[in-house]
Amino acid sequence: MTAAEKVVEIPYTPRPLQRKLHNEVKRFNVLVCHRRFGKTLFTIQMMLKGALTCPLPNPRFLYLAPLRSQSKVIAWDYVKEYARHIPGVKFNEQELRADFPNGGRITLAGALDIDNLRGGYFDGVVLDEFAQMSPRVWSEVCRPAMSDRAPYSWAVFIGTPQGEDNSFYDIYQHAVQDDNWYAAMYKASETGLIDEDELADAKRSMTPSQYQQEFECSFSAAIQGAIYGDQIEKAKDRICSVPHDRNALVHVSFDLGMGDATALWFFQEIGREIHFIDCYQNTGMALDHYVKYMRAKKEYSYGRFIFPHDVQVRELSSGVSRFETLQNLGVQPTVAKRTGPEERINAARMQFDKIWFDKEKCREGLQALRAYRYEFNDKTRQFRPKPRHDFASHYSDSFGTAMENIKLTRPRGELKPRDRSWIV
Repeated sequence: MTAAEKVVEIPYTPRPLQRKLHNEVKRFNVLVCHRRFGKTLFTIQMMLKGALTCPLPNPRFLYLAPLRSQSKVIAWDYVKEYARHIPGVKFNEQELRADFPNGGRITLAGALDIDNLRGGYFDGVVLDEFAQMSPRVWSEVCRPAMSDRAPYSWAVFIGTPQGEDNSFYDIYQHAVQDDNWYAAMYKASETGLIDEDELADAKRSMTPSQYQQEFECSFSAAIQGAIYGDQIEKAKDRICSVPHDRNALVHVSFDLGMGDATALWFFQEIGREIHFIDCYQNTGMALDHYVKYMRAKKEYSYGRFIFPHDVQVRELSSGVSRFETLQNLGVQPTVAKRTGPEERINAARMQFDKIWFDKEKCREGLQALRAYRYEFNDKTRQFRPKPRHDFASHYSDSFGTAMENIKLTRPRGELKPRDRSWIV
C-alpha cells in the first residue's frame, strides 16, 4: 500500500444470503427476491465497491428504477448513508449523483429518462423492477454501453415477479439457461428473513395473488390492478400469426410523446374483426422519423392516421403545430376527440373479443398491454382511478385511441365463419 492509498471501511455487514451472493455473482445476474430481502442494499454495496476498485479510469455505475422518483425513494438514502464514509465524496442532489475522488461515479435514474444516458458508458448497472421497463432499456442502451468496459463491466437485474409476459421473466429464463449468467430466486418461506408471525399477518391482509407475487416470487400469480388482464387471457387463442391482408387498408394509431416515447399500432378492419398486425415505439425522435418508418413498409396501403387531440397544439419554439408538420410531411392526420384514459379503456374492453394480435410483430406492444395497470395506494389500500405512468402507458394509450376511433363496416351480429388456414 502506498502512502496515497487508504483503507476505506464502510459499515455494512451482509446477511448470510447477501454474503453468498457477493461471493457467487457473475458478470450478468438476475435475482428474484421477496420483499425486504435486502436486494437494493446488496446492489448499492456492489456499486460502491466497484466505484472505488474498478481498474479502468473514471468508472461509471447506474442504478435504474422504472421512474426517477422511485430511484430517489428506494436507493438515494442508501447511497448517501454508506458513501459518506468515503473521504472526498461529493453528492449532487439535483442529479442524484455521487462523485468519488478517484473519478468514480454512481448515478440514479429512471427508465423513462434513459435516452438522456445514451452515448455514455457503464461499468455496472442495476435494473430494479425490470418488469416495469421497456426491454429496449437493456438491449439498446445499457448493454451496448458496457461492451468497451469488458471484462470488468457487470449488470444485476433485481425485483419481484409481475407475471410471465414481461422483460423480467424473459431475462430470468435466459439467465437460468445460460451458464454465463447467474440466476437465483429467494422466497420468504425459504429464507427465514421475515418472522413467521409477520408473514402470517401479511398473508391475511393481502389477496392470495398479491402474497404469492410479493413474498413467494410467483411468476404465475395474477398482476394486481392489471387493466386488460382478463381480456388478454380470454384472447390468448387470438394471439397468433396474423397475416397482413393486402386487400385491406392499414390504419395507424399514435400516442405522441414530448420527452417520452411515441408509440404506433398498425391495424386492419377485416369484416367485424380488428387485426393488430404490427407496432413500433421509439423515443427522442422527430415526427419525420415515424413518417419514414411507415413509408419503409411499402407493402402497406394506408388508411387513417389517428392522432390524439394534442397533435393540434402549437410548439412554443416554432409556433407550428405537429398537425401542420405532419401535413408538410405528406401525412393527413385524423384527430381523435379529446377523452380521458377511462373512456379509451372502456372502448377497448368493449371490443376486445373482436381483436386479433400478431404474436411476433406485436410482442412489445402486448407486453405493454399486459403491464398496463392501476396504481395502488398504500395508504388507502385501494387502486387509484387512473393508470400508472410507466413504459406501458404509451403503447396502451395508442391502443385505446385506436379502439375508441374504430369504425366497423358491418352491422352487429354473430361473426361469420372465416378462412382460418393462416392460424398456426
